[in-house]
Amino acid sequence: MEILLVGINHTTAPVEVRERLAFSAGGLRDGLPSFLERTGVDEALILSTCNRVEVLVVRHTPDSDSFVSGQAVMDALCDLRGIDGSGRPASDQFFELHGLDAVRHLVRLSSGLESMILGEGQILGQLRDAYALAVEAGTHGRYTNKVFHLAFHAGKRVRTETELGFGGVSVASAAISLASKVFGDFGRHTACLIGAGEMAEAAARHLHERGIGHLLFVNRSLDKAEQLALEYDGEAVGFEQRFEAIAKADIVVSSTAAPGLILNHEQFHRVMDKRHTRPIFLVDIAVPRDIDPEINVHDNAFLYDIDSLREVADQNFERRRRAIPAAERIVESELESFGGWLERLRVEPLVKQLYTHFDEIRRSEVLKNQGRFDEREAENLEKLTRSIQKKILHNPTRILRQCDPETDEGRRTLEIVQDLFGLK
Repeated sequence: MEILLVGINHTTAPVEVRERLAFSAGGLRDGLPSFLERTGVDEALILSTCNRVEVLVVRHTPDSDSFVSGQAVMDALCDLRGIDGSGRPASDQFFELHGLDAVRHLVRLSSGLESMILGEGQILGQLRDAYALAVEAGTHGRYTNKVFHLAFHAGKRVRTETELGFGGVSVASAAISLASKVFGDFGRHTACLIGAGEMAEAAARHLHERGIGHLLFVNRSLDKAEQLALEYDGEAVGFEQRFEAIAKADIVVSSTAAPGLILNHEQFHRVMDKRHTRPIFLVDIAVPRDIDPEINVHDNAFLYDIDSLREVADQNFERRRRAIPAAERIVESELESFGGWLERLRVEPLVKQLYTHFDEIRRSEVLKNQGRFDEREAENLEKLTRSIQKKILHNPTRILRQCDPETDEGRRTLEIVQDLFGLK
C-alpha cells in the first residue's frame, strides 16, 4: 500500500500561482473520477481552499517499479485544470509527502497547526467538505476513510483540549481585524460582502459584532444574499448591481467562487468616479482572486489579498502559540493509533484464514451430526458451536493483531500460527 500527498500552499507559492490550480466544488465532483484514471491510483481526494490545493492518493498494491511520483500527480492536477506547460507551477512550488508523513500533515492541518493563521478553525470544515466530495465522486476508500476520520477526531480534540483555537481565529476575522486598523469605529461605515458562502457569513458575523453601520450582501443567487441580510440586519443586492454597492461601501470583502475577476481595473475606475476622494478598503479572500490587483495603484484604494492577511497581528497569538506542544502531543497520539491500525491490517488476512479454518471444522462436525437433532436443537447447536469458536479464537487473534510483521519476533509468531493450523 502506498500513500502520497502532493500539494501547493501559502508557504510554497503565492496566490497568483495557487489560484490557477484552485477547484470549485462542482469541478472537484466532476474531475475526481478522471483524476483517478489519469494517475492509475485506487483512491484520491483533493482539498482546494484559499490557501492550498493538496491531493491525497492511495495505491493498494503498487509494484516496486510503479510507485506514483509527486510530479505525475501534479501533472495530472494541471491537466485536470487545463494548465499547459508554461503555466504549470515550478517543481519547488509544490511539495510531496509519503506514508506516515502524509498522514501526519493532514492531522496537523485539521488541528490548525499548518494554517496561515495558527489555530484557525475553518480548515476542519473544509476538510469535511473535501472528504464528502470524494465520497460523492466515489474516489474514496478504506485508507482515505481512515485517514480523514483520524484527522477529524484529532482536530476536534485539539480544539476542545487545548487553547490553539483561542479567540475564534479565521481568515475572515483577520480581514475584519485589518479593516479595524484603518477605520477604527465601524459604526459610521458601510461594508459590502460579495459572495454568500462560509467566508462571507463569517465576515458578516464579525462586522455585525463590531457594530458596522450598514451591511450590503451581493451574490449571484439573490435568495442567499437575502437570507444573510435577514440574519445580520443588512440589505441584499443583485450581482449585476455590485458596482453600485461597492461605490456605497467603505469596506469591501469579496469571497466568491467565480473563475475570474468580478471587479477589474476599468470597472473600479468607474466606481471611484462616484466616490470622488473617499478611500475604500478592499479584502479579496477568494482564490482564484475576485479583484484585479492593479487596483492597488489607485491613490484612495487599499487592496489586500489572502496572502496579505498573514501579516495581520493577533493579540491572542501568544496564547495560541503556547498551546502548540499540547496540540503536537495529540497529533502524535492519533498517529500511533493509525500505526496500530495499519499493523492490524497487515495480519488481517491471516486472522481471516484462521477464522475460516475453524469455521470449516465446526460446520463439518455439525453437519455430520445434524440428523441426531430436531430443528430447534440444531439451531441451538449452531449458536453454541459459534460461541465456543469465538471464545477459543479470541486470545489468538488478539495476539496476532499485536504482532509487527516487520520484526523477527512478529514474523516468527505468524509462522508458528501458520504451521500449527496448516494455513498459507
